[in-house]
Amino acid sequence: MRCRSILPILWCGLVVAGESPTHWAEGDVAVVELEELLPAKGWVVETAQAGFTGRGYIADQGGGEALTMRVIVPEAGRWHIALRNRHDHADSTLENDCWLSVDGGQRVKTFSSKAGEWTWQTKLEPKSHSFAEPVYDLAAGEHEIVLSGRSAGFRIDRLHLFREGTAGADDVDRPATPYLPALPSDGDRTMLAAWQRGDLGKALLAARKAADAAATARLEIVAAARHAALIAAYADAPAFATGELARWATCWRGSDQGKAFADEAAVWSKEPAYRDAQAARRALDGLRPAIAKLLERLASGAKVPGTQPADAVKALQRLAERWPGVPAATEAQALVAQIQAAAP
Repeated sequence: MRCRSILPILWCGLVVAGESPTHWAEGDVAVVELEELLPAKGWVVETAQAGFTGRGYIADQGGGEALTMRVIVPEAGRWHIALRNRHDHADSTLENDCWLSVDGGQRVKTFSSKAGEWTWQTKLEPKSHSFAEPVYDLAAGEHEIVLSGRSAGFRIDRLHLFREGTAGADDVDRPATPYLPALPSDGDRTMLAAWQRGDLGKALLAARKAADAAATARLEIVAAARHAALIAAYADAPAFATGELARWATCWRGSDQGKAFADEAAVWSKEPAYRDAQAARRALDGLRPAIAKLLERLASGAKVPGTQPADAVKALQRLAERWPGVPAATEAQALVAQIQAAAP
């Protein structure tokens, strides 16, 4: 999975607009794929540890700079933050934390005590040996979440902000919630209402109808930049680019931009590169349950049939050879390395 080469390209859609992304809580859950927030000094995108979502996860190389997210919540209430994270140091108290602040508040040590696996466990330590849950009373509207590096080696896959009591809030199959370009708070009400719903096509139509040249230009620039970024990304990551284009078509439905996204996504989905990436993904997903059980048994020291590790390696290598260069092939190779390192 050649993620790093396309990150600067994908980010330019936001750089052009000049602000950090603003997500909205869709179904009372906002999902942020953290690799989309890069580049930022001290953080890198990795894919070596299987089981991540999106195109990879971020790893703190030491002193990772602030990663800022803005999230719109539809109603006031108690909202939780959960980080899908991993740390693999032999001492589970090391390489296991980052800094977290909300709405400009004090930075708080945020950690997990589970090592060697992807986990949603997220705890706060506001004072030494004093612990709390990352739960916040938030008003309806926009809020700022900032993560900063604290421990080199700490890995974060994604962040979920969810209303207390929301079923399935930690479902890793939830797609990332799209993000929005910032608009003036005193703009046309119809435009702002559509924007807050994430309905960017209707927001653009309302901005044009209100003759709001600044908001119209901002929305058009974001749409054009994202379109160009995904065209550039398609060569390296056709499945990702096609999926993102289809999702943006939904966000921009009703506008000429939305029609252009939808038409192109329909063409891309028929291309061999996309079909290969999807076929490899389905094949890898079929192997994952058995691979996960094998790795779990190897890690626990349980007895494993002699040919099982070798058979798993062969199956993964066949996948990588059949569909070279696609993301699932890279993930398969990473799993091969894990099996070979764990097998006696």
